[in-house]
Amino acid sequence: MAEYKSIKGFKVQSLAADPSGPQGQVWYNTTTSLLKFQGAAGAWAAGNNLNTRRSDSACAGTNNASLVVCGGYGPFSPGPQDPGGTDCETYDGTSFSTENDMNNPSSYNAAAGTATAALNIAAGASPPSGGSTNMFLSETWDGTCWTNANDMNTGRQGPDGAGATSTAALAFSGTHPENAQSGWTESYDGTSWTNMNNTTSQRRTGTGMGIQTVAIFAGGTIGGGAPGFRNLVENWDGTSWAAGTAFNHGRANLGSSHEGSPSTALIFGGQGPAPLTLTESWNGSAWTEVADMATACYGMGSGGTGNDNAIAIDANPSPTAGVEIWTFANTVKTVTTS
Repeated sequence: MAEYKSIKGFKVQSLAADPSGPQGQVWYNTTTSLLKFQGAAGAWAAGNNLNTRRSDSACAGTNNASLVVCGGYGPFSPGPQDPGGTDCETYDGTSFSTENDMNNPSSYNAAAGTATAALNIAAGASPPSGGSTNMFLSETWDGTCWTNANDMNTGRQGPDGAGATSTAALAFSGTHPENAQSGWTESYDGTSWTNMNNTTSQRRTGTGMGIQTVAIFAGGTIGGGAPGFRNLVENWDGTSWAAGTAFNHGRANLGSSHEGSPSTALIFGGQGPAPLTLTESWNGSAWTEVADMATACYGMGSGGTGNDNAIAIDANPSPTAGVEIWTFANTVKTVTTS
């Protein structure tokens, strides 16, 4: 069996007290006579509520403490559900503030960018009369107001998206006018949309993570309108989609930490087919199940970056204004044998 020194190039340190150091560090505590290491763990905690109750909204922001929440299905009281809301709120890490409304009602939408410069992608709404309205619309947010942007090339409902800025974004998948899944992919340069290569599998109600040139498309439903909750993953390289590493539990209408390069990521909640609390972390090579959410839910607004911070906002099956926040921290653990 290989020794630690032959693997790492140095011996395990003997220390009288536990250090505060980088993840992965190993040492022998001479005071407690225990071998220890610096691990990491994440957990969900309740955050302050959103101001307006809704579901199926979109979030843009670089982390779980600075984002804009746009659109959504609601309000739920009083009166009937809207085909899609125009509500907009921003989050500063502590509380939500009501901002100027969007120009067009939207739900089942996607978003990209930051809390002060965002893009609402291809809003699609479900009108009170039933069915779906497939929309080409997109809007930009400057931190104060929304402005109509150039339309997408293909109208759809429920697209997924990726993009760290409002001027370099990607939109893909969704439901097209015949109410079937699509693999359409479009790229946005700050002015106009350009058709790109389709996803390899036609899915809807999945989630997108990453940036315009490197992205992940995870989960969703596929095939003839059947439920078929999938654990499929596709990777985007700026030109084409290719099969990626499947995650553990197939689901649709899931949330994700969708901002930034997807070398690390988090997916959570969703339908599979019952509402789920499951959370999975991506480290660039494998998916690992980590701490569950407090409430089983799907259709949430979501955001964050990598696998160390995320936010889940307002969700089905009983939409509230509730919020859960994920944080990731180093923890000291003891090496045991059995």
